[in-house]
Amino acid sequence: MKQLFANIFCLACLLAQCGIAKPANLNPGCVVVTNIPYYSEAALLKADDYQKSQCRLDLRYPTNHAGFATVVWFHGGGLTVGHRHFIEFGKPDVAVAAVGYRLSPQGKLPSFL
Repeated sequence: MKQLFANIFCLACLLAQCGIAKPANLNPGCVVVTNIPYYSEAALLKADDYQKSQCRLDLRYPTNHAGFATVVWFHGGGLTVGHRHFIEFGKPDVAVAAVGYRLSPQGKLPSFL
């Protein structure tokens, strides 16, 4: 699991360096990368449309310093409602990965994550 989050973060940083990311309006010195699929291309070929649309994440991270903390945020909703969104810490020096996932009843146990 730790390796998965590291891979997701590295991918998002690479996308940001390629110019795909856009600056965050609320936090100067941060970059936001949105709608990142977290399954491999091979897995997505076998996935249904619901999985392809739900299993994505958004990443916000500071660009003005290194060594920042990262929070991986899974929204609440009892596995039946909700959507990915950023939580605010009041400080732009914390990275946030906002993760979307399949919800019941469209997603079946154990496929929520």
